[in-house]
Amino acid sequence: MNIFTRVVIVLFVGMVLMVIVQGCLEEMAKDIEEQGKKNAGAPAPVKKDDPKVVVKDEAKPLIRRLNEAFEKENQKKAAVNVAEDEKRHQRNLRIIGLQTDIQRLQVKLESEIRDMRRGADDELRPLYTNLRQLESEVESMRFNLKVPFPRKKSKFTQGQVDNKEEELNSIRAMIAKIKTDLESEVESKRLDSKKEQDVLNEEIRKLNPFPSPF
Repeated sequence: MNIFTRVVIVLFVGMVLMVIVQGCLEEMAKDIEEQGKKNAGAPAPVKKDDPKVVVKDEAKPLIRRLNEAFEKENQKKAAVNVAEDEKRHQRNLRIIGLQTDIQRLQVKLESEIRDMRRGADDELRPLYTNLRQLESEVESMRFNLKVPFPRKKSKFTQGQVDNKEEELNSIRAMIAKIKTDLESEVESKRLDSKKEQDVLNEEIRKLNPFPSPF
């Protein structure tokens, strides 16, 4: 066996040994890695005199008291919120009631004004009838005085015409007074109603100082 053959055999054996050693090393590395994972997942043994354990045990009552305090505070806030909601609800109901009262005052005012005008019309109707009748009579008397019938004396005198005109003016004055009194009473009613509505509006403003612009 020459030298070249020996060298080839030695190299071949070396390569086989190297492959075997590498496989063993890989297996050992896998075993070490798995063992490390197991050790990392397992809890470390706890000693009774460990200061961390002592602190944790002593903190339990404090944590419980804090939780109770937080719970009480939350209940208190919830009660306050309920009370505020109820107060807001009652305030809104009061505002709605006041607004309804204002609308009722407006309806009442318009109804009273209609009744007043209707009553004034009842008074004025016969006066207007008499006024038209007297105006017609006075016009006829004036015409008769100015243009008497031929060969006949006028059957009316100027005094009679003047009396009729006075009566006519008296009726006109009565009509004017009724109208003036009516408008005065209507204005007085409006002012009284406005004062009542202003009082209610002021109460609404106090209940709702920041009304919605919409």
